[in-house]
Parts: sequence; structure tokens; C-alpha cells
Amino acid sequence: MSFVKDLRITDLGTGGGLAVWSFRAAATGEYPCCVIRKGFNSAFGEEAHSALGALIEFAQLLGSAGRRRILLARAGCCSVTADELSIIATLAAAQRNDIELCDAHLSWLMCGRGEQQARDAALKLSAIFANAKLTILSAPVELSRPKRQGPLPVFYAVGHA
Repeated sequence: MSFVKDLRITDLGTGGGLAVWSFRAAATGEYPCCVIRKGFNSAFGEEAHSALGALIEFAQLLGSAGRRRILLARAGCCSVTADELSIIATLAAAQRNDIELCDAHLSWLMCGRGEQQARDAALKLSAIFANAKLTILSAPVELSRPKRQGPLPVFYAVGHA
């Protein structure tokens, strides 16, 4: 599993941390858990049921409508995967109403299928978080260029297998 170096779920702030924590639970079918429900009741009050429903919808779309498998850490893990970081970036962009950036992240996560539905679900979920005063911020990640080890090999394919 590929984790983002030096990034922990606690570095995502309250909104981002809650989003990752609950996304993992929704994606693995653990959302009926009393801890998840209590956490949502505490964070969203009367909107807890609709918030959990929106989160489940978003998780199911990313898990089934896209063309690739999304890698998540286990529930309770402090580390954050690259895909979870992209999910947070999607929700942060949706919360800022930055549709182009939201679509860019969804393009990566969905691999060209079901992106419109996922965008609608991300906008709905991020609005619920915003109404509860839970801001989702993009993670503080420092990007670096990959180190090149030498000339890259050239591969030519002839024909089809």
C-alpha cells in the first residue's frame, strides 16, 4: 500500500480527518457502527442522517462507478494513502466550488467513467460539511520531482497480443 510520507489523518484538520475516517467506514460497509453514528450525530446534529447518506453515496460511486480500484487504509490507521489524499482534495475543491480542480481529481479517481455523478455527490457532501462549519482543506503536502536514475528504457511494441 502506498502511503503519503509524513502525512497523518490528524494533519487533515477536523473536516478532512472526519471525511477520511468516515469514508473508510462507508467504503467497507462499517457505517452502521455505533461509533460512526455517534461521531456524525456529534458533528452534524440534526443533519447527521443526511450527512451519512451523502457520504455513503459518494463512497459507493467512487467504489463502483469508476474504472479503477481505490486504495484505502484500514479503519483506525493514522497514515493516509495517495487515493485518500485525492478524495480529500476533491472534497476541498468542491467545498470551494472549484469545479475544474474537483473534476481533475475525479478524473484520476474515476478513470473516465461516472465522473458527473461523483462530482454531484462531492458537491452535495462538501456542502453538508460546510453547513456544519467543517472546512475540508487540501492536505499540506510538499511535492517533489522524481529522481531520475539515468536514461529511461525505450520500448517498442509491434503487433497485438
